[in-house]
Amino acid sequence: MRIPCLLLLLFISFASHATPTGKLSPEQAFDLFARALLESDAEAGETLHRAMHAAQHGDAPLAVKAARLVPEMVEALAKGEIDDDIPPEFAAPLGEVIRSTYLRSHCRATSAVPVTEGAQGLQQVTLSFRCQVPDWDAAAPPLTDEVISRMRADASFAYGLITTTVPTLPRRSITDTVTLTADANGNYFFVDGQALLTPLIQSTMPMLLLAGHSRSQGQP
Repeated sequence: MRIPCLLLLLFISFASHATPTGKLSPEQAFDLFARALLESDAEAGETLHRAMHAAQHGDAPLAVKAARLVPEMVEALAKGEIDDDIPPEFAAPLGEVIRSTYLRSHCRATSAVPVTEGAQGLQQVTLSFRCQVPDWDAAAPPLTDEVISRMRADASFAYGLITTTVPTLPRRSITDTVTLTADANGNYFFVDGQALLTPLIQSTMPMLLLAGHSRSQGQP
């Protein structure tokens, strides 16, 4: 089963530059992006827009758009406007499950460690972050390898299980890292949207896990 096209709608880059009162730290840049994109936080999006506009960054409009992406995706999914293998009867419930998962993810930066030698001499940091995701280990009946195999083979079974199970699951913490690169003025401006969204989608839709990928990544 392929990753739903709705993922591609959200794989965007994010830039953050100097604000009128000073530069954003790597952690601030990440947290504003996560709040705008995942939590549809319009205030965070406006803050990003002001920071990027002050830096004369060409992608400043993305900061405002970020807060609207998930609601627009959910609406498009419910209307059948996203071409995918999702059975129509599960489109709207799945959109709500994804929206709720993002909203409750509370993805936040935990640390930023400078990279000794960044690419092409640029300043870089490795930023660690933590998110809250559905805990499939608490599912009843258990999410066995056999269940995952059936989910990959049968879309109706997969999305039916997801839409009925995920809303009842407790949350667990996962951790991951992204690399942020500074511009010539020392402003950290890039967050990899794919790196942020992929673990959330995989934790919601376990049939998308690659072979050998552990479901117990991060903190229990």
